[in-house]
Amino acid sequence: MRTWKAWFVVALVFFSGLGIGVVGSQYHFYLMHARMDAQMKAGVPPFFSRLADHLGLTQEQEEKAKAVFVQSRPQFQKALQQCKPAMDNVFEETVNKFKPDLNPSQQAELDRIIAVIHSIKELDPKELDRQVFGDPE
Repeated sequence: MRTWKAWFVVALVFFSGLGIGVVGSQYHFYLMHARMDAQMKAGVPPFFSRLADHLGLTQEQEEKAKAVFVQSRPQFQKALQQCKPAMDNVFEETVNKFKPDLNPSQQAELDRIIAVIHSIKELDPKELDRQVFGDPE
């Protein structure tokens, strides 16, 4: 009689830990993406806060560094646009290597996804996900 109670307690602890782990990891990812989005909107690269923490920047140093990154953003975007054709070629070659293994409906869906990727001028990961996979449920 006591054996089932012990197993019940073990299962309860296990599933409680599992639930807390799932909720905690989702919350962590939500916070991480919210911080990255805020930094990108401010014109600062997503790695900036980690860099500032790692270097131990003062508030004044951090503000000056942010200003430099914001000023340099157009140059970064121009450099990315210059290398985009080469990246597109590598992407096309990669896709063409595995595309013959797909069935016709998979190939059609892959072609649609590639068309969406090419139609987006500035790569915004959220917009790309929305256009490729639809609105989140």
